[in-house]
Amino acid sequence: MVERPVVIRDAALGTAIAVRRMVYLALTYDHRIVDGPDAARFLTDVKQRLERGAFDV
Repeated sequence: MVERPVVIRDAALGTAIAVRRMVYLALTYDHRIVDGPDAARFLTDVKQRLERGAFDV
């Protein structure tokens, strides 16, 4: 994780620049078994869960 400046949109503040922790995630898969759209949906779900802090199933 590294801290980076990002643009955020907040109801109270409007658009602002804030420091947020960022991490890059990568996914490799066998395209003969897993379709690209399925892998993209999985990564999108992982990203949303991490952003929300929703670690339970």
